Amino acid sequence: MVRVKSREFTVEADGERRVVVVPKRLRFEDEANVDPVAVGDRVDLTGDPPRVQSVEPRANEIGRPASGRRGRRQVFAANLDLAVIVLSARSPVWKPATLDRYLVLASASGIAAGVCLNKIDLDPSVREAPELSVYAELGIPIRFTSVPGGEGLEALGTLLAGKICVFLGPSGAGKSSLIGALTGHEAITGEVSERTGKGQHTTTWVEMIPIPGGGGVVDSPGLRVLDLTGVEAGELAGHFPELAARASGCRFNDCGHREEPGCAVKAAVEAGEIAAHRYDSYLRIGRSLRSGLG
Repeated sequence: MVRVKSREFTVEADGERRVVVVPKRLRFEDEANVDPVAVGDRVDLTGDPPRVQSVEPRANEIGRPASGRRGRRQVFAANLDLAVIVLSARSPVWKPATLDRYLVLASASGIAAGVCLNKIDLDPSVREAPELSVYAELGIPIRFTSVPGGEGLEALGTLLAGKICVFLGPSGAGKSSLIGALTGHEAITGEVSERTGKGQHTTTWVEMIPIPGGGGVVDSPGLRVLDLTGVEAGELAGHFPELAARASGCRFNDCGHREEPGCAVKAAVEAGEIAAHRYDSYLRIGRSLRSGLG
């Protein structure tokens, strides 16, 4: 599946793109999700015009709560090799707390993550942001890009080459513009609100764009509501590698790394071995999960 736009579904088979029918039977069989298929799905077709007969099991998937469909999800990409979290150096300014939530989303979805700081021309000093060294030490690749000047696009393209990727990040970070610059596909761009400083949602469908040299990148909707509701609060530390590495040293096996005595994680934070902003993100996300807000 390479494109989903409203109720129109497009697949690529034998190098050709064709609109296909998704029968109601599949919708009834998958009551948890708005649509039974997503971009990146591998499907079996039958008939002419082609109909989706079945959807192959997914290696992973990523989605969000469905607007106006309480308790249901909108899965917009599946079978991914890499999630690139695109944030803006300025307009809107990036925040480590936002990055941490996206990293948890990628980890919980079973997808490797990379980071792209876009619009670097607006604030070149972001390269030296001390918070970024934490992510580099965790082995997360970081790229700095500017679409107008073409800066960093080759390095980003090398990271994506041969992979099925999704670009995640808030609206206004420049995901669609980056995809346009990397692939030649016409970008769907938007403006940043002067009142809120947040990007205006512009991507109204989900599509996989071929990457020159192999692979593809999924242009996704800006996620203002990150779907972390499937993450258990007790498992959250496992999505922060530096916390997980020290958790075995805690006095209690079920340590929540908050107020418990003998917590090796808190000791590492106090010793400066774990970045305070990462621990703060862990606590903040944990509170939202325990409150049921995701």
